[in-house]
Amino acid sequence: MNENRLWKRYLQELEDVQASGFYLSEKWNTSRQLINEDIHKMILEGVDINQTLKSWTRFA
Repeated sequence: MNENRLWKRYLQELEDVQASGFYLSEKWNTSRQLINEDIHKMILEGVDINQTLKSWTRFA
């Protein structure tokens, strides 16, 4: 891929990318994972959206 003119530039850019602070912070990353799980439950299992959103505000 390093020889392809399009992929080469993309791969070069990846060398300079820094991970987001949200992924480096264990607390933020855990929160993100829990929210993702809740979103999947709302979509796939029909969990009550209002109740889920209210449950998120208890930590605010």
